[in-house]
Amino acid sequence: MEMNRGLNDLVVQIDQMVETAATAPGLEDAELRRVLSFISQVIQVVEQAFQDVLTLLIEIKYLESADLRSPKMMELRKQIDLLTARSYYRDAAEICSRLKHLRENFDQYVRPAVNSLPQFSNLSGWSGVLGLIEDREGRIIMLIEDTSREMSRVLDTAQDNTLPEVRATASQSAEALRALLSELHELNGRILGYSGKTGFLELTRNRNELQREVRIMVDKRDQSVTHGHKVQMGNSNLFHGNFVIGTTIQDSFNQIAQSNADEDIKQKLELLCSQVQELIKTLPVEKQKEVTQDLSSFVAETTKETPRRKWYELSGEGLMEAAKACAGLTSPVIATVKDILAFLSTWV
Repeated sequence: MEMNRGLNDLVVQIDQMVETAATAPGLEDAELRRVLSFISQVIQVVEQAFQDVLTLLIEIKYLESADLRSPKMMELRKQIDLLTARSYYRDAAEICSRLKHLRENFDQYVRPAVNSLPQFSNLSGWSGVLGLIEDREGRIIMLIEDTSREMSRVLDTAQDNTLPEVRATASQSAEALRALLSELHELNGRILGYSGKTGFLELTRNRNELQREVRIMVDKRDQSVTHGHKVQMGNSNLFHGNFVIGTTIQDSFNQIAQSNADEDIKQKLELLCSQVQELIKTLPVEKQKEVTQDLSSFVAETTKETPRRKWYELSGEGLMEAAKACAGLTSPVIATVKDILAFLSTWV
């Protein structure tokens, strides 16, 4: 389930803010430290807000049949409702007051430092973070409400026969959320210096070393499963996602381009690659891997001098089943696979 898209976007933006600030030549050392300190405080607030979400996902992950008929289900639903209650963030978690302090800190120290720099001319790259401190608990609720809604939906479907699926869904979402929070925690450790290396705050007096460490962090980020590598596709689009998956799709484009297959089939296969690239955006990572492997097998077999019908039909069926599950029978992937199969049947 797509629970963490808003948080994923925020994590990407926070990473980019650190990268941009560290490489901005016009920032004085003290100004850069203020910017990095501000980002560190934002990370801490986001971590705090999502800890309860992770805890609830883990509770759902370990539901037992006996729990379905106990007061535990009602308690879980109350806790989910609490995740989107303004009073919780304003009073119990005190997140509202922390965000207010961050807004004051930004206006007093950070905005004056970055406003005059070309890299920060309109602060559009900071929109998610600025929305966080301006809307306070409202923005936090917006980030969490999709997760809460999906958790409620999952609990509504929880029965003895669906419990394995419910647990698997919660487990997958918990792992995705844990990966995002771990990435934020690691970044905060790099800023403050409790990760075992000299912190970015201390490296502000050695910009070359700071920029080198930030580039190492960026390279690691771009290859992560969390929000992924940027891969240039054969259709000239950028794929943002899992590095292995992006590379698999690109390899399929490359294999089509380098093959001696008929030009008509090559055009149809390139169209299919583009459609699969779009299709997998809605799928969990493990399913993405299955679909792109089917695509790879399909392309490899259909571009051979003598394609083996049994093998390309098998992988083609896998692609159509995945597309049907996501978009129904109207999926363009299904139409394109059928078109390719019909084309091959005339000369294989």
